[in-house]
Amino acid sequence: MLCGILVASCSRDDLGSEIFRPGPVEVLEVGAAYPLHTAWSTYVALRDRASDVAHQADLDCDLASDVGFGGPDRCVHAGELRMARMSPRAACASLTITDDLGLWLWRCAETADGLELFTTGLAPGRGLRDVVGAGGFLENVLRVVHTATGITVAESPPSVWGWPNAVVPLPDNGTGATAVLELAGGVYVLATSGATNGYNIAADGISVVTLADQTLTFGDSAQGNCAGDGTLDIAGERTILCGGNRSFLWLETRTVASAGAAVDSHISLNGTRFSRLNAVAADTSAGALIRCAGCNSSRFSGLELRNAGQQGLSLDGGAYNEVTSLRNRGSLSEGVRVDNGSSWNVIRGVDIADSGSSSIWSLVLSGGTTEHNKLSNIRVVDARGGGIKLENGARDNWLIDYRVHRQVEVSSNSCVAVNGPGNKLVNGVVSNCAGWGLRVQAFGGVNAFDNTVVGLLIASTNVIGAYVQSEGSRVTLVHVTSALNAQEGIGVLSADNGVLAGLLSLVNAEPGLIGAGDATNGDLVGNQVRDAMVLDNDVSATQPMQLVWWVEPGFGSGQRFDGRLWVSGAPGPAALTCNVNETVSSGQGLVDRTCTTTGADGSSSYGSEASTATLRTNVASSSVVVGPVTDDATSTIDSAGVAAASSITGDAWTDVASPFRTWGGLPGAAWGDGAGVCASGQCRIWDWRPRTSDTTARAAFGTLANGTFCPSSIAGDTFIEDQQRRPYDSTAIAVERAGDGAGDDDGVCEPGESCFNRFLAHAIEVVLDDVGDDDGLCESTEACIFAPNVGAYQGEGDYREQRCTFVDAGPNGVSGVTMYAYPLNGSG
Repeated sequence: MLCGILVASCSRDDLGSEIFRPGPVEVLEVGAAYPLHTAWSTYVALRDRASDVAHQADLDCDLASDVGFGGPDRCVHAGELRMARMSPRAACASLTITDDLGLWLWRCAETADGLELFTTGLAPGRGLRDVVGAGGFLENVLRVVHTATGITVAESPPSVWGWPNAVVPLPDNGTGATAVLELAGGVYVLATSGATNGYNIAADGISVVTLADQTLTFGDSAQGNCAGDGTLDIAGERTILCGGNRSFLWLETRTVASAGAAVDSHISLNGTRFSRLNAVAADTSAGALIRCAGCNSSRFSGLELRNAGQQGLSLDGGAYNEVTSLRNRGSLSEGVRVDNGSSWNVIRGVDIADSGSSSIWSLVLSGGTTEHNKLSNIRVVDARGGGIKLENGARDNWLIDYRVHRQVEVSSNSCVAVNGPGNKLVNGVVSNCAGWGLRVQAFGGVNAFDNTVVGLLIASTNVIGAYVQSEGSRVTLVHVTSALNAQEGIGVLSADNGVLAGLLSLVNAEPGLIGAGDATNGDLVGNQVRDAMVLDNDVSATQPMQLVWWVEPGFGSGQRFDGRLWVSGAPGPAALTCNVNETVSSGQGLVDRTCTTTGADGSSSYGSEASTATLRTNVASSSVVVGPVTDDATSTIDSAGVAAASSITGDAWTDVASPFRTWGGLPGAAWGDGAGVCASGQCRIWDWRPRTSDTTARAAFGTLANGTFCPSSIAGDTFIEDQQRRPYDSTAIAVERAGDGAGDDDGVCEPGESCFNRFLAHAIEVVLDDVGDDDGLCESTEACIFAPNVGAYQGEGDYREQRCTFVDAGPNGVSGVTMYAYPLNGSG
């Protein structure tokens, strides 16, 4: 600890505890953290990543070299960084730092010369509209309090903290021409709501702020004002704010278009770099609300978007942007659209409801050069068309922690669709889809190969739960639960060389798991199914089928089932538990009707088939999962777990006690028969977690004792190797495919080589932890969570509470894993 005499004296007693003695309050001076970059609109280059944002060299952000990988973080917004220096009176940990306006996040650093108190950015929910008023930047006071005693030890006098930007009124142009904003670095402020005919941003560093709840309204008499490149053009589009080839902007506006205004967009930017759209609210547009074409390294945060005729937010080309906290309601086109090669964007915290129309989807990534976008914490509810779509070859993107509930378009759409290669979908829940839950398909001449899906719950769809269709080859589909669907639970139609593992498919109206190769659709070749539980599907049939793995002569080979295979009932010659083509001698993986040669519990002989799975019979789905819920403490609309379908909209879809609870139809005479989609009448909440009393799906692969060696089921030699053939990608943890004529066959994935995934069968990757490749597969050197159950659910609680010592398998297995486990497993 640092001690002194100016503010308060401190020393240590014989036991080493701090003794605090009050003294005079130290007077602090708050100013810019970077003396050469004091203005709100200035940025400094982030050159030293080992240092924090307030301790970089005081160098300009270079638009020629700093736009690129790393996005907005390549430069630091100096305008948000203020600093004060304080005598060494106490340790940072003993102090509470605040400002009277409550605007800033503060940090303290101990140096040889004393303490540095500095901001790291605006506090949540705060913006430039809280820092300025109609007359300029607002005075503020910094206070430092000794936390244990509540005594103020230092404070600043009321003052403005060093911003030299001119603060000027936003021009009043409710009538007349578009106003040109050309004061470089100027802060344009709207203090009273009014009408506008639009503004063109004609200089760098401009900020536009509507104060408090003030709003700009675009009228129906406004003329065109915005060219495609963002320059002023009276023959162009009708916009409220337009700018082209500008940098370091800050837009914080509330805008609305009058009912008759055919406004093309509220904000239209082209070629914008290192800019910020913060706490923007936009309502009503015939076109898009926010369109950013060719924008780079810019941030969009706290967006509230409503009633767009086209997109809520469109990222058209450009790269390295960051979108956080976007709420969209009522767009007739996409709530968010990312296309035309817009890549390396980070998009998180998106909430879209009541968007799309006809065949239009709520969230779309489109185009073969739209790649390496990372989307996380995504919610789509009440989609009028489709839910989330990666289309037209969109490749190598991530979709993480996503939820899609209620997609109402006809069955030609789905909750989630993938039409491009190399995408990673991790930790999803989808339900009540008019079409498929998940569909991976080739379409329009674009293949959908080498996609990875990890941790997906699908419930109550009108078609197939999870469907890999035609040339959607080499899919890796693991830890999936599919239930209560109107057709099959999981289907693989004429798709090759997939790996499907840890599947729980139950109470679907048709077979739980189906694979097919035929003359109409193509071959079914080389798919591997491991650890599949298919229970009580096709319940209305006289002879219910659990698995259909059907290959027409000459249209398939090389199918196999490994690990364990659980089925309901007792397979026998008179049953259709497993249905394969008797005219095909081998290559379907199963024996017709009996699954194995005998159909006996514990059997694992498949005759001429290559399968090795141990068959477990007579498993009842009602004893495996909780199922129909009779009460939900979180839901505000249910009565004994039931509510009218008409009352389940918006937040009601996700306001339930667990992400593994979904709304579905009421059960029929049989346990799951006839339940299906929640679309009309009365609906019930269903819980797809395993029962705590279950001993089949729950803890099927063992339990983890904290602080001991990991179970053998997650040792480094219990891996799966998928059959993907992905080109080298610097973001991926992958293994070189040897013997393919490319590369040096050393097992290391390098440029110019074809690579695949080697991962643990019973673990999932900790994603978004800045370790690993975030594909959800537990691979070498990653932090992972034990997956003891069959299906999507693997436990809950703080996984960091339990950890075991991982047993490596060396270079030919999985090694270097940090293994955790959830402390709670199951419900009911």
